[in-house]
Amino acid sequence: MGSCLLGGGGSTAAVEAVVSMQEEREGKQMKQFKIGKRICLAVAVLLSDIMCADVSYQYCSFQWGRDYEGWSAPPSLAFLGGVPYVVGILACIGLFWVFHRKENRIP
Repeated sequence: MGSCLLGGGGSTAAVEAVVSMQEEREGKQMKQFKIGKRICLAVAVLLSDIMCADVSYQYCSFQWGRDYEGWSAPPSLAFLGGVPYVVGILACIGLFWVFHRKENRIP
């Protein structure tokens, strides 16, 4: 058995078993990367939708406050509320890219 592992004579069944186990493990890793890619993409899309809803609500709130309550802040200030969402979206896109490279084994 030791000579088989060292490249000596013997059957190739042990070598084939090791290769098949390695391919199975790589297949599971590829599946994990694919799932990670999909989750990151879904979270990025979800964050962009929530960002649009939040910023539009805040813009309307600032505009109403300026017109009827005398607020001094301009409605365009509501766009600053989208900055954390943009950071989260960029992080998800970055993770998507990393998972894509690992799935396709791009060094």
